Amino acid sequence: MKALVINCTLKKSPDPSNTEALAGVVAERLAKDGADVEVVRAVDLAIEPA
Repeated sequence: MKALVINCTLKKSPDPSNTEALAGVVAERLAKDGADVEVVRAVDLAIEPA
């Protein structure tokens, strides 16, 4: 199983955020259950409106 955790904080990497801490808990649990987990920060990506 693969899982993508999208962190929607407004703070760019590597600034710490509360959302990052919560996403880490979720990612850790998913990994413990055998998932291949990737975490990305939406603010670090160039996402264009549709």
